[in-house]
Amino acid sequence: MDLVWLSAPGLAIKLWRDASGLQWLANPALIGWHASRVSPAATSDDWPVLAHLLWQLCASPPLVPPPASTSDLVFCTQPVRAFSVPLADGWLVWLTPAAAEPVALPFPHLAQALALASMSVSVWRVDLATQRIEFNDIGYRWSGFAVRAGGVPLAEVRATIHPQDSRTVMLAAEAAMAGHGVVDVEARYLNADGSYRHLLTRRMAERDAQGRVVALVGISIDQTDRQLGEQALLDKAAAEQASRAKSDFLARMSHELRTPLNAVLGFSELMQSDSSQPLLPLQAVRAEHIRRAGRHLLTLIDDVLDLASVEAALLVPDEGPVALDEIVADAVQWMQPQAAQAGVRLHLRLTPSWVAGNARRLRQIAVNLLSNAVKYNRPEGEVWLDVQAAAHDGRPGWQLNVRDNGRGLSEAQTALLFEPFNRLGMEHEGISGTGIGLAIVRELLQRMGGRIEVSSQPGQGSEFRVWWPAVEPPDTAPVDLNAVQDTALATGAVTPEPKPLKVLYIEDNPVNVLLVEAMLGQRTNIYLSCAIDGASGVRAAYALLPDVVLVDMQLPDFDGMEVLRQLRATPALAAATLIALSANAMPEDVARAMAAGFSDYWTKPIDVKQTLAKLDALATR
Repeated sequence: MDLVWLSAPGLAIKLWRDASGLQWLANPALIGWHASRVSPAATSDDWPVLAHLLWQLCASPPLVPPPASTSDLVFCTQPVRAFSVPLADGWLVWLTPAAAEPVALPFPHLAQALALASMSVSVWRVDLATQRIEFNDIGYRWSGFAVRAGGVPLAEVRATIHPQDSRTVMLAAEAAMAGHGVVDVEARYLNADGSYRHLLTRRMAERDAQGRVVALVGISIDQTDRQLGEQALLDKAAAEQASRAKSDFLARMSHELRTPLNAVLGFSELMQSDSSQPLLPLQAVRAEHIRRAGRHLLTLIDDVLDLASVEAALLVPDEGPVALDEIVADAVQWMQPQAAQAGVRLHLRLTPSWVAGNARRLRQIAVNLLSNAVKYNRPEGEVWLDVQAAAHDGRPGWQLNVRDNGRGLSEAQTALLFEPFNRLGMEHEGISGTGIGLAIVRELLQRMGGRIEVSSQPGQGSEFRVWWPAVEPPDTAPVDLNAVQDTALATGAVTPEPKPLKVLYIEDNPVNVLLVEAMLGQRTNIYLSCAIDGASGVRAAYALLPDVVLVDMQLPDFDGMEVLRQLRATPALAAATLIALSANAMPEDVARAMAAGFSDYWTKPIDVKQTLAKLDALATR
């Protein structure tokens, strides 16, 4: 704005305060008008009086409602009207002699200045002779330079340009002086706080009467918010792309690792359960070694993929209310056989408690902590579990305490406890495990707003304390236990005979087909048909009208989703149970298939006993 009012024919003065007090700067028009009416000796006394009088008028709220106001006063023995405009650090006052014609009012210049101020535009002029640059009020505020008579040295301003943009700005100035009209360039300028302001600057040459370039004049428009917004969008898109790429990679790894394990585990379990051709004792031992090794490898694969998914933020825990006491009770019931086998007694004390989190992940955390307390205990050892109210950082919550009197950990071991794959030397003692469980526990807790603490002493045992934020229990109707029991007694007295079950298996992997054929061969009521791709599978379903269709999700011609779509569109197959059977075991794969309309999702490697039990249940519906 300074370039506007300083060069305007109207009378103007700028007022502001700094550490030394009230400051003022009059434009040449006002200085000349004042000099023509008083003696040179009196000029030094008039300016402080005028400045303080105008500041008092401007600072009086009744006289100066934003954005501008007028007041009458006497200056140089002549009545004048003051028109004040608020600035960021003071006021700009236009003075109009009472006798002046309306045409002399500086309203066109004032309107231009107000427009530039409202648009947050910095106006500047570089004097090539003095190598100094003058700014308007906004320019001085953006640059952080103090207002100086004659402007700021150009070298000081250039020093604030980002090193990567300095040459671009210099080339733009040279192009403008060479007569290339208005030249635009975007550059970054250093702020006082060390950050950078992105400015779009437009400049053109100012020439004298002989056509010589005497100055560069231009404007700067702040582009910082736009640049930051665009960068945020780019960063978000890159993060989403990286997340999708990692998700795809994990899905492929899951599929490729689980597919061969399907044969290893499936056939070893079939050999162990084949009553028609029982194994010799030594063969049974060897088959059990194969099965255990396969299960250990499967656990390792699941844990590695689980940890990678959590770290990549691909697993987003639901924040619904979950009954923590019920989760812990389920974990204890699940681990009771393992504890009994290890000779470890479990003690449980629960309090009704509701926390924010994901039920499946909470169960995973509880089982992992309890499993460790049992595995790394001693014969006739004990484990105590309890849930109690606890607050952290003033936030109410519930804390699960898992304490054992086992071998305990040293301070050095405790420091490495959450390091993935570090089993702290326990791998030499024949205790099963992968060393990933606690790393997953900590990641999950961080995602759910929880926390974990541990204290341990060698020979005395360990205690894990896990905390979640508390939530209000959901409003649910009480369950009539008597009605449930009566219904169970009425319907569960007689187990129905299994009915014939027609099963169609759509699978392109011949080894997987052999496994399912051998597995279902143990059931005389199940009639199995197979198809090697999606198209032949759909045709077989139309012809056979099976009761159950097992669909591999990755087929050579089209995927399992397309098989589902075509079969669900067929009225004759409306009652068929469509089950996805796939080595794609990522949670998002399962959720997507179930949302699309599959009745169930079975993951490979196939658990022979569990799969037969589920098919038996379908045959007795």
